[in-house]
Amino acid sequence: MILTIRDPERRGKVIAGVHFNIDELIRGLSGRNCADLIIRKRKMEENIKKYKQILNIAEYRETITLSRSSLTQDSYNRERLLKLDQLKVERASIRKEIKRLDENIKNNKKAVELIDDMKLVIRLNNGEEICVTRDIVVGVSDSIDLLQAKKKMLIPRLEKNLKEIEKTRTRDKGRRTTINSFLNRIISRHI
Repeated sequence: MILTIRDPERRGKVIAGVHFNIDELIRGLSGRNCADLIIRKRKMEENIKKYKQILNIAEYRETITLSRSSLTQDSYNRERLLKLDQLKVERASIRKEIKRLDENIKNNKKAVELIDDMKLVIRLNNGEEICVTRDIVVGVSDSIDLLQAKKKMLIPRLEKNLKEIEKTRTRDKGRRTTINSFLNRIISRHI
């Protein structure tokens, strides 16, 4: 007798083409009653099928959760990026204005120094001559003080803007960590 065995189905074929189950053949040749083992084997096979189905369901839920969170995350990312862009534009505008004020203050101070250095003399209607100094020029110190006051008002706005940018970036890192830990907990519960 020549046996051909195909392992996955535990079936064989005798020369005459008669099919048989190898497990049944061995049980029959051994003469033992294996009914309880057969029942245990079937229960184990059923449990394996159940666990595979549970795993498939968990993987499906994970896929749905990831797609939902990615949609939510994409929306959040767009909002966050838009807010960051707005804050950066505002920051650039404030910095530009501070730079302009610094240049005007510098130019006004240079103009006053130039007037002092030139030792200009002017003649009044009554014939009196006066040497022009920074003390005689009207409104110079007031205009410099005004420019410095404007600059002082912009500095807190710039600091607030920088804090807001940092807060937005930090909040994003915290949210990413929270979302990742939440997804990990969901996945670990279903596996």
